[in-house]
Amino acid sequence: MNSCGPWASDAELAASLSARASEGIALERWRPWPDDWTPEPQACHANADRWIAMHAGWTVARGWVLQYGVPGEGAAYVAHSVVADPAGRLLDVTLHEAALPHFLAHLGDLEVYAQHVASKRWSIVRESVEFPDGWMARPD
Repeated sequence: MNSCGPWASDAELAASLSARASEGIALERWRPWPDDWTPEPQACHANADRWIAMHAGWTVARGWVLQYGVPGEGAAYVAHSVVADPAGRLLDVTLHEAALPHFLAHLGDLEVYAQHVASKRWSIVRESVEFPDGWMARPD
């Protein structure tokens, strides 16, 4: 396995995410935040880890959200972590936007994911692709 995991390059990873775009899971959000919760902005991985430390039975889900995508013009995916409640429902404990992006779970080695996210290599991965009908880009 190379430094990208099972993908030959970061662009190949992005292409694999685009191929799975229709599998994206709509995230749920809190309105309002629970009384015991104040997320750190732009710290989704740490927020997810902190949430599960505070809430027994919850788990972290590591993956990707579509940051930008226009058919024929390209796509960019941002590394993102969310939490799963004991029933498996995915909730975002960082973003508090009116429309949350769809989440794609990371299918590779989570240690490689963590290393590349920590080094900022996988903060964003990009590739030019066409998207399946119904897939919406996250608004900037």
